[in-house]
Amino acid sequence: MKKNNQKGSKLIPVIVAVAILLAAGGGGYYYYNNKNKTLSDDKEIARLEKVIGQLITLPTGEKPVLATIKDAATLATQQPFFAGVQNGDKLLVYSQARKAFIYSDATGKLVNVGPIVYDQNATNGISNQTETTKTKVTPVTSTTTSAKKK
Repeated sequence: MKKNNQKGSKLIPVIVAVAILLAAGGGGYYYYNNKNKTLSDDKEIARLEKVIGQLITLPTGEKPVLATIKDAATLATQQPFFAGVQNGDKLLVYSQARKAFIYSDATGKLVNVGPIVYDQNATNGISNQTETTKTKVTPVTSTTTSAKKK
């Protein structure tokens, strides 16, 4: 019995060491992939600024936000700005300059350019109209009694 107990006690540190190595390896892999993604996004933004900059003057002094169109049909129905876009088109947003640019790599053309308008009253970013609804409110009173009624 003692031999089995000694084997078990030697096995626990090995299992713990393997678990630590696996966790460290997973963390390193995650860090490496996220670091490369950021670098590739920066390269993509620089490439798009160069290409789009040959077609139109871009705002300077700020780094744009890059988005890739993934559901063109839905965007086109929600906002007219996205009419004519295709999945895979790139959206560059310059928030300080309040300008947005949609570029299509497939055609090498600007699909749309427009100002960014912040509407505090809009719901879902699509509606500019205010809807008024009349609601009848009936007050309800509540009383609490400490004794049960018989």
